[in-house]
Amino acid sequence: MPICLEIPIQPPHLHTSTQELRTLPLVLEKYLRFGIRHVSGDSTITHVPLLNPKDFELLVDIFALEPRVHFMLKKTDLTVNQRLAGERYVWAMGQVRQGRDPSSMRDFD
Repeated sequence: MPICLEIPIQPPHLHTSTQELRTLPLVLEKYLRFGIRHVSGDSTITHVPLLNPKDFELLVDIFALEPRVHFMLKKTDLTVNQRLAGERYVWAMGQVRQGRDPSSMRDFD
């Protein structure tokens, strides 16, 4: 009797190694920064998470990395900052596609 293993098949662009699944959240978290935004005359200060995908352009195709970040965000064991870094990467890639500066706090939604 043949043994049948159920192996989930992922689309080719989502093939990720176990090593990448472990290191991608750590790398993104390392590049996560926080800026401060405030409105003139207002005493409220907002801490804004910043992550610019263009920082990775010399290392990797930032557009090819985006589906891997989406896949990473489905993991349940991410730290708060790792999840925030992934979300900011996806948001910033949207800014890049719109021709905006992904590190600008002015364009923050």
